[in-house]
Amino acid sequence: MKPTLTKERLYTEFPDYYGQDLIKRHIDRYVWASGYVNDKDTVLDVACGSGYGTSILAKKGGFVVGADNNEEAIEYADSRYSQSNIQFWWTNLNNYHSIIANDGFYEVIVCIETIEHLQKENADNLLKIFSESLKNNGKLVLTTPNGVLSDGTNEFHIKEYTIDEFKTITEKYFKILEIYPKDNSIFFVAERK
Repeated sequence: MKPTLTKERLYTEFPDYYGQDLIKRHIDRYVWASGYVNDKDTVLDVACGSGYGTSILAKKGGFVVGADNNEEAIEYADSRYSQSNIQFWWTNLNNYHSIIANDGFYEVIVCIETIEHLQKENADNLLKIFSESLKNNGKLVLTTPNGVLSDGTNEFHIKEYTIDEFKTITEKYFKILEIYPKDNSIFFVAERK
């Protein structure tokens, strides 16, 4: 199955389209995020796209749900990366409650280069859902383009945050453990309050 290629969603198997540098940066973000996952953790990979990152997380986690709002991407992910400790779910990005079995279900939620695709009020709603979906002391591991360092030319990005802006929208739901700039992005780790 050859997916529809766009700059909104990354398929690592097509380096001629995306470029090796972009693919490496995205894989590196998932490798970094996997450092916060333990072998018994239940993990949610939000906006998992083609599933390559979910597969990386599953090497460390007990069970990983990869969720995305693009049905074609989920079908691709399921055909390419399906294994016993991974499930791929198609869902609406603005309604992640649809994949939560109950509040406090996940130990870790990973959200790589996604929140910038949402209006600010939808981003706030998603952060609230993340907080409610994490177990006590559960971690949100996230990257997003740094509004100061990014060239701002991605047509799919609605809001690119500065570090201070991102602190402001996350502090009401999370205790920030780490936040720093790297590779034109903000790297963020926080615990549920």
